[in-house]
Amino acid sequence: MISFSQIKQIHTLKAILGLDDEIYKEMLMSFGVASCKDLTFTEAQILLEILSEKAIAAGKWQKPDSKFSGLEKRSDSRASPAQLRKIEAMWRDLCFDKSYADAKKTLRKFIQNHFKVSDIRFIDKATASKIIHVIDKIQCEKIKKSLKAY
Repeated sequence: MISFSQIKQIHTLKAILGLDDEIYKEMLMSFGVASCKDLTFTEAQILLEILSEKAIAAGKWQKPDSKFSGLEKRSDSRASPAQLRKIEAMWRDLCFDKSYADAKKTLRKFIQNHFKVSDIRFIDKATASKIIHVIDKIQCEKIKKSLKAY
């Protein structure tokens, strides 16, 4: 589920770009929704990237520091910032009913219990790939269960 902060960012970028409602609605329809409130956390991130790239290209916006950007120059054996962001985004989609803080806490607990790593920043590349694979399987199972309910 989209966060309140993402909603604010989307509307801020919409205003900065001067998008009219028709173009904005078309962008939302490309995600299969009529309102940004219906986007998943990951879809909202994608829309924010699209809008911010347009705003940066128009010279109306500066790219903020991305999460985990301070970890760019660490050992090659460690998970990349992109992998860490992907893990967090996938977990956030999985825990859509929880607040950001609760989702982060449950992710940390999941990683500790299943992979014996105390914090996401300490994950190596191989473990990051395993975590992504496991979260993907959990999401698939969740979708299968919800489809069986119908």
